[in-house]
Amino acid sequence: MSKKVLIFGASGWLGRMTLNYIKKNNLEYNTTLVASTRRVVKKDNVNFRFISPNDLKNIQNESYDYYLNFAFLTQEKLNVINEIEYSNIIDEIIKISRNFLSKNNIKKSLLISSGAVYWKNTPKENLYTIKKLEQEDSFLQHNNNYIIGRLFGVLGSQYDLNSQYAFTSFIKAAKEEKQVKIESKVRVLRSYLYFENFLDLFFNDSFYNQTLDIWDRVFDIYEIAQIVSEIYKAELIVDSTYFDSEKVNMYVSSNYEYQKKYGKDITYNDIKNSIMNKNIFF
Repeated sequence: MSKKVLIFGASGWLGRMTLNYIKKNNLEYNTTLVASTRRVVKKDNVNFRFISPNDLKNIQNESYDYYLNFAFLTQEKLNVINEIEYSNIIDEIIKISRNFLSKNNIKKSLLISSGAVYWKNTPKENLYTIKKLEQEDSFLQHNNNYIIGRLFGVLGSQYDLNSQYAFTSFIKAAKEEKQVKIESKVRVLRSYLYFENFLDLFFNDSFYNQTLDIWDRVFDIYEIAQIVSEIYKAELIVDSTYFDSEKVNMYVSSNYEYQKKYGKDITYNDIKNSIMNKNIFF
């Protein structure tokens, strides 16, 4: 009997990677996909049917083996919409998830959060920080057998070239302009997760009831830029002060619990396979 999986935020980067993982590993999962609007997307003669958040409100008295919640607004949306609208949208996302969890039987659940929660009570605190913490609290109150994974940086296939991440920006520049440019004038370090590594663990391991910083390896973004430029045979441009400056911009986890127990090295081939995977779902 196939396992039932519901993915909230299924059309975003993490959702697409999860669907690709299920397909690539021939997992016999019965998937319910939730996106911002109801629609059908055809890919490789397969119809992917998305229900809307309003449809999700009507699901009750059902059992699911896995519930994965990727639904949220990125920090960049704060530059596009005002804080009241941003807050209202996130509050509705949290409410919908809370109601779904309270009305259905979920065997194992996942919430993807962010390392930005550590900005609380620091000069970097913003509305994204506050709302991520509220989402975590709500998830904990209405859940059993959960994992909350706090992301710092992620690598994997199915990316959107218009996303505002160093990884995708480098790829887009290499493909379109045949050059990769690091805009920062100081070194930038990030804790990165290769998302397929985490999905291996989530779907196949019995660990649960933990809130963890999920990451495999710390990269200097210069290393990633080098790999991208090499693959596309693009020019790599970096400011001379990048390595000379004493300042380092760090978005790095100080919690090694996940990395020591479950983390895997991210190899050159992992990044190359992520970049060259052209089987984009949507």
